[in-house]
Parts: sequence; structure tokens; C-alpha cells
Amino acid sequence: MKRKKMGLLVIIILACSAVMTAQESALIRGHYMPGNFQVGVDAGARLNYFDGLGLVLYPEAELMLAKVRPGGVFSIDIGGMGFARIGLNAGGVDPGVEIGAGGMAGFHLGLNGLSVPGMEAFAPLDIVAAFGAGFDISNARLAFAAESGLQYFITPNIAIRLMYRHFGSNSDATIGIAFKTGKGETGDTVDVGAGLREIEDGIRILEGNSAFMQFQAFYMMSLGYYPYGWGTLDEYESTRWKIETDDGELMTVSRGLLTRTGDGSWNQLIWETEGDRVLYEFFVDTRGDVTELRYRYPEGEQMVYYPRRNESYLEFEEDSRTLEDSEYEFVGTESVRVEAGQYEARHYRYADDDGEHNYWISEEVPGGMVKYSFSHGEDLLQGELQAVGFPVTPQLGEY
Repeated sequence: MKRKKMGLLVIIILACSAVMTAQESALIRGHYMPGNFQVGVDAGARLNYFDGLGLVLYPEAELMLAKVRPGGVFSIDIGGMGFARIGLNAGGVDPGVEIGAGGMAGFHLGLNGLSVPGMEAFAPLDIVAAFGAGFDISNARLAFAAESGLQYFITPNIAIRLMYRHFGSNSDATIGIAFKTGKGETGDTVDVGAGLREIEDGIRILEGNSAFMQFQAFYMMSLGYYPYGWGTLDEYESTRWKIETDDGELMTVSRGLLTRTGDGSWNQLIWETEGDRVLYEFFVDTRGDVTELRYRYPEGEQMVYYPRRNESYLEFEEDSRTLEDSEYEFVGTESVRVEAGQYEARHYRYADDDGEHNYWISEEVPGGMVKYSFSHGEDLLQGELQAVGFPVTPQLGEY
């Protein structure tokens, strides 16, 4: 929970920076300007052994003297404050009246102009802290004075407030009302939510770009990095592959064509391993580019990403080249047994200093490939056709 709160704080600060421009007013403004004058009165009740049942009053007046804007993000208003404390004790060990007075420096952090979706109600808040000294007349001694709390402006010039005060040996919780003269800091309402949305959009773009790269890697792995096209399926055709790595990790990948349209086709890719399942549905236009990728991770949230033109490194377009036109060596025609059945397949091999590629190709299966093995250095990847023709249905939308 602490990490989430800290993350929210960082995002709000970044959002402030994202929408900040050179300005004379702060991004989040205060409720005061130098020269404003405020008077108020607060009251509290208490019950203790020494004073019995008591009532305490704090009349107070404050003149705003200065304003600082750290980084132009928010405003801190500074004022000079005079106050009195009147305690009425009805019983206990020390009944009677307590009187004291003093002065403090007051500091105000207002949220005026804040516009975060769902947090607009906090804009009238003013956070108060004050420190100073006074004289306890009843006990004829100097006293340290401090207060902190919240003010909430119900109008631009009237605030209700909840404060915690300390004067000498007394601590009091009070509630009160304050009246301010003059106008506060003005400026356009700051839509911090716009900054948050900019950052959220940026994060989504990064997440989408990462998901798209992962999708392409999964797809190429499912084909054993077959270099000539992606083996276009007919509508409603489907294949499922079993893939195994050299360290024994087992994965299954299902590919299917959902539907064709006048400007392309919707396709599906499902990657499953060790109980995790990642679902992709993507649109390939007539140029062979993926223009929309919908995906859902095991956590369950569905996302959409729109790749930029030429961002894909896959060759989804029809490719007229064949392995016969390439540097791959034709080994011969072999009878290959895989989980999907037995096929007569042409075996092609390519080897260099980095590794060896083997493909078994047959026109009897959608996409053309029956089996492959791919080695690169110490890495080994093997895949074979597991099933053909099972139903394919959209899961992330209607097409």
C-alpha cells in the first residue's frame, strides 16, 4: 500500500511538471494574496482531572505578508498572526478562567485550482501550520504556541476549520470559522488530470510497444523463425503448436484466422505456458502491416495497441519466395509423425557458424509447416504441429 501511495505522489508531481508553463501564478494556487486579512474564532470542549469540564476559545487575526511558489508547482502563503486563548474551567482541581495571548508565523498550503478527476472536492482545502510564542497571563509565564489543521473554504471568503493547538502546557482540539477580506490567488483552473492522462497515455504506449514486441517474438517462435511469410491461413482455419526449449520448458501456441474483411483480416494468437495464458487478436491490412493489436494477459485486463506504420518486423504479406529459391539445402522428402498426424514433408536445412535450421514443409496442413528445429549457439527450440482445424472464436471483440 505504501508503494502505491508513493507511486501516486510521484505521478501527481510528474503530472504537474507535464502541464507546467512559465507563469506568475503557481500550478496549484493558494487561497490568499499578500494584504489579505483574516479573522476567526475557534472553540473546543474538554474534560480532565485538573480543570473539570471546560470550554476553550481562540479568537485569532492574521495578515498575509508574503507568498512563495516552490518550482512554480504550488503556493505557500505566509502571514503574521495574533491570537488569544480563553479557558473556562467549571470544576476540577483548578477551576476558573485562563487567559493568554501571543503571536505566530502562519504557513498555508492551499489546493485552490486543483482539478484531478475524482478529487475536485479537495480544491477548497487549506493546510495550516503556525509557530510562535505568547504569554500565559493566568500563570505569569512565557509559553510556546503552535497550531496545525485544515481549513475548508465554503465560499472564497468564508472557511470552516478543524485545528489542533498547543499553548504552554495546554493542548486543545477546536472547530471554528474564519472570514477573509480580499481576493485570493487567481488563474485558470489547473487540470492536473490532463497531466495524469498524458502520463497514463505515455505509459500505455510503452506497455503497448512492449506487448507488440513480445507478440512478434511469440509469433516468430511459434514458426521457428520461418523466413518466408507467415503461412497465411484460410478463414476459420486454425493450428496449434507444441514448442519445447533445450531446458525442458513446454509451451503451446494456437493460431487462427477469425475473419477476412475488404481491407485485411482479423487473426488470433494464444500463447500458453505453465498455467499462464496470453491472448492476442490482431488486424493485418492488405499491405501486411499489423494496424491494431488487442491483448489480454493472465491478470485479466484487456488492452489495445495501434502499432506505427512499418513498426512490425514480421512479413505478414503473401510471399512468393520458397525455400527452393533460398540458401536452404533440400534434404529430401520424409514421412514425419507429429501429434496432429503423419505427413509427407519436404525437409530443408540451413547451417552456418551460429547454428542450424531445419524445416519440414507440407501443403497438406494450413500454413505449410509440420515441424521445425532451430538452434543458435547453445539455444535449441523445437516445434511440431499438435492440432489442426479446431474452432476459432473471437474473445476480445466482434469483427
